[in-house]
Amino acid sequence: MPQSRLPKGFRYHGVDWAIKDDENRLHDDKRYGATNFQALEVSLTEAHAWPHVAITMLHELMHVVDAGNDAEGFTTEDFISLFSRGLYAVLTDNPELRQFIWPGDTVP
Repeated sequence: MPQSRLPKGFRYHGVDWAIKDDENRLHDDKRYGATNFQALEVSLTEAHAWPHVAITMLHELMHVVDAGNDAEGFTTEDFISLFSRGLYAVLTDNPELRQFIWPGDTVP
């Protein structure tokens, strides 16, 4: 089995979240990713093409950010889907912009 590219977790507003590869559960639920706010965990699977995995990660991170705002739940699933795909495309297609936001970034 190839080495996972998924990070083990992330921190948002001082709270540590786990990232789990949960292909079986997600497949059974017919989903690409999920955010569990009680467990502080984002689940996704690397069983799909890489750009789709990255877009799904952005999508789930947006749910985390959305839940942490004062107007809880103000975003819609459609908006999160659109914005995560758009943000991925902009950052992928514009390495100079990515370098501006994250100086020293070595990610292709």
